[in-house]
Formats: sequence, structure tokens, C-alpha cells
Amino acid sequence: MKNGKLRSVLSLILLVCGPSVFAQAGSSDNNSFVTILIAVVVLLAFFALIQVSDNLLKLEARQLGVADKIGEVSLLPTWRDLFRSKVPAYAKNHTLLEIKRGADLPIAGEARKEVRDAKVTRFAVQPPNWRGLAPIPRLLVQVGDPVKAGDPLFEDKKHPEMKFVAPVSGEVIAINRGAKRAITEVVILADKDQQHREVTA
Repeated sequence: MKNGKLRSVLSLILLVCGPSVFAQAGSSDNNSFVTILIAVVVLLAFFALIQVSDNLLKLEARQLGVADKIGEVSLLPTWRDLFRSKVPAYAKNHTLLEIKRGADLPIAGEARKEVRDAKVTRFAVQPPNWRGLAPIPRLLVQVGDPVKAGDPLFEDKKHPEMKFVAPVSGEVIAINRGAKRAITEVVILADKDQQHREVTA
């Protein structure tokens, strides 16, 4: 296919430039034109040779399995290689694969077509999940207190208007603390029948 294209280009050049070359055989301008034409033909032949060598190198790499391990092998860099973003420092000594349209992972077996209802009875509200919240917020409940969904559990000391509420109704069964007595979790044992706090406008 590529050899056919090259032949077509060379034939077109000779067809367009041939009559003028032979018509002006005695002029000095003709000599420079012929020189330029020969240089163009030599360049095209050189690029055709590089292209054929590149194709042979790719075929050999695929047959030896090198392309599967390190990716496509080529004499010339592609446009993507020339203009791709810089490789991060942690990946410089490793093979980097760019996946843009997803990848099919050959995972053995199939997932079960079965949906189960999770019966969760304990819920935890974790103050460290909120960035900017003090490690020890002001608690508004104690262990053993009943709460409804929407009842405030704790608030930010710097911004008391910011209250963090219970996601479910039930009983506060634990207030877990971490380093320096920072509150890590407020654990609620959920009721079977959920009750919600009524909010009036």
C-alpha cells in the first residue's frame, strides 16, 4: 500500500516536471531544477527505505513477543511520543502504559447475578471525615441517648451553627476516641422502625 503511494507520487512528479526538464535541456536554470528534482527523489527514496525498515522492525518485534512486553517498537518517534506530557519521577524506570478508551482485563469467572439486601444495624458518624473540623468537636449527645434521624450529634466549636446530625434513629452506643482524646466515631445502633426529627419552618 505504501509502496504504491510512493510510486504514484514519483510518477506524478515526473509527469508534471518531465516536459519542462526535457524542453529546457540547454539552459542553466534547467541544471539547478534537475538537481533539486534529484534531491527530492533521493529524499523520498530515503524516507521510503526508513519506512520499510520500520515496518520490518515492528514485524520482528511482534514475532519475538517484544512488543507485548514493552509496547510498540519503532525507529521514528510518533507524534504522541513527541508531545506527550512528562513522565512522573516515580515512573521513569518503569514501563508506562496510557489507557484512553479503557482496557479489558482477562479475569477468570463471572460475577454472581445475585443482589442481597445488606442488613446494617450500626452506623458511625466520623468527625475526621470533615476537613477543618476541630479534632474534639462539642458533643451534644452521650452514650445511651436515644436519637432520631436529623438530631444533632456534635457541632464545631468555632462555628456552633454547623451541626452534624444523625443519619438514622436509634441509640448512641459508643463514642470512640483516638490520639489525644480526639473523637473518631459516634456510633448509633439503628432502630428497626426509623423515626425522623420534625423540622418546622
